[in-house]
Amino acid sequence: MVLLHIALNATATATNTVRVSLPHEIQNQTLTLKKTIVEQQYAAGGTNPSIIYVEMGKWLSHYEVTSSEHVEYLPVSMDPGKDRTESDYHISFHAETIPKEFDIKLYSDAQRTPLELQSATDHKIQHISLLFEYSHNHQL
Repeated sequence: MVLLHIALNATATATNTVRVSLPHEIQNQTLTLKKTIVEQQYAAGGTNPSIIYVEMGKWLSHYEVTSSEHVEYLPVSMDPGKDRTESDYHISFHAETIPKEFDIKLYSDAQRTPLELQSATDHKIQHISLLFEYSHNHQL
């Protein structure tokens, strides 16, 4: 098995869009989401959601996620009262070919309210790791 680690890191500029650059594209195959890690700069009285909606780009779409909230985004769990939340999953997706570069967008609700990452700022997400397992890397 091969690991795909997508790291979304905050910068000094607040944004809900992160450009992901991989060393190579990954051919279409089944990916299994194994773990997510969400880190925030928590302070009492903060207001982050308990679910982050992650728009993965065109490679994880076409009804791979169906929701009663009418969004096709990957829901990532977090505890808004903690600095760090680790969640284990075993969710398999048939992904399209993953390009070398793509954008990921983060939302705080199904209405597409932007959830901004920003470093060193209270109540902002500092980092999200998405860890996927897949069967083979065609580059080897």
